Amino acid sequence: MSSPQGKFTLKYKLYGGFGLILILLMIVAFSSYFYLSKVNNSYTHLLMNKSKSVQLIKDLRVAVERERASINEYLVNGDEGSLASFEAARGEFGTALQQLKVLITDRDDKQILAGLDLLQEHYSSTALQVIESKKQNNTAEYLEIIQTQGPVLNKFSSTAERFVKLQEEALALEAAATLEEVSGIKVLVLVLTGAALVLGAIASILISRAILNPIRKLQQMASRIAEGDLRDTSVDIKNKDEIGQLAAAFNNMANHLRELIREVGYNAEQVAASSEQLTASAEQTGQATEHVALITEKLAEGAQTQVNSPVLIWCRRWMEKPRRLRIVLSMSKSRWTMLPIWPL
Repeated sequence: MSSPQGKFTLKYKLYGGFGLILILLMIVAFSSYFYLSKVNNSYTHLLMNKSKSVQLIKDLRVAVERERASINEYLVNGDEGSLASFEAARGEFGTALQQLKVLITDRDDKQILAGLDLLQEHYSSTALQVIESKKQNNTAEYLEIIQTQGPVLNKFSSTAERFVKLQEEALALEAAATLEEVSGIKVLVLVLTGAALVLGAIASILISRAILNPIRKLQQMASRIAEGDLRDTSVDIKNKDEIGQLAAAFNNMANHLRELIREVGYNAEQVAASSEQLTASAEQTGQATEHVALITEKLAEGAQTQVNSPVLIWCRRWMEKPRRLRIVLSMSKSRWTMLPIWPL
C-alpha cells in the first residue's frame, strides 16, 4: 500500500506539533528580547540624557559661581591668576552649555537653557568691565558695576535651580514610566510564556491522542484475536495517516484469518464425517472377514471329510494304474467332460 500523501501523514503531524512549540518559544524569546531592549534604551536615555542633563546644569551653576569668586579674588588682591581662573570657569561653562544643547530636545527646556546662556553672557560682560575698571584703579566704577551684578547672579541661580528641578521631575516621571513599562513587560512575557505552555500542552495532548488511541484499539483487538475471539474484528479508525493504513491492513488480516478458520472448520467437519464413514466401513469389513474366515474354516472341514470318503479312495486306487492314467490323459486332450466308469 502506498504511503499517504498530504498534510494528514503522521510525519507532518509530528512536525506540525513540534514546529508549533518552537514557534511559540521563538515568539516568547523575540518578545522578551524586544521589550528588554526597549527597557534598556529607556534606562540608557534616563542615565545618558536626563541624569547627565541635571549634572550639567549644576556644572553651569558651579562655573558661574567660580567666575564670581575669581572676580572677587581679583578685586581683593589683584592677582592675575584669578583672571586665569575666571577664563577657565568661562570655558567650563561653554563646554557644559554645548553638551546640554545636544542632550536637551524639549522646546521649553531649550528656552530655559537659552535664558541661562544670556544671563551668563550678561554677567561675563559686566565682569570684564569690572576687570578693566580694576586695572585702571577706578574703584568707584567697579563697585557700582558689582552692585548691578547681584540681581543677574540671583536670577541665574534661581533659573538654574528651577531648571534642575524640572529635569529631576522629568527624570522621576520617566523612571516611573519605565518601571511601569517593565511591569507590563513582565506581565506580557508571563502571559506569552503561559500561552506557549498551554498551547504546547494542548498540541502534545492532541498529537499523543491521535497516535495512542488508534494504537490502543489495535492492541485490544490483537489481544482478542490472540485469545481466539474472531466474532467482531473490525477496528474503526478514521485517521488518514500511516496509522489509518495500519488499521486497514489489520482489518484485512483479521477478515482473512476469520475466513481461513471458517474454511479450516468446514474441512475439519468433512474430515470427521469421512472418518466416521471409514470407521463404519472398517467395522463392516471386519465382520465380512470374520464371516469369510468362518466359511473358509467350514470349507476346509468339508474338504477333509470328502478326502476321506470311499469314492475318493476308490478313485485314487484306480488312478494308480498306468494304463488307466493314460486313458484319462487322452480323454482330457479330447476335451471330454465326462469319464466312463470302469468296473473294478
